[in-house]
Amino acid sequence: MRRILFSRIIKVNILNTCSYNFYKIIQHSMISGTN
Repeated sequence: MRRILFSRIIKVNILNTCSYNFYKIIQHSMISGTN
């Protein structure tokens, strides 16, 4: 039970990290695009 919960937390962590990096890349390209 605890192992399933732990792996689920890791999956959410990885998804959050990926979406955060993706958001920063989009934000950076939008900023450099306006300049």
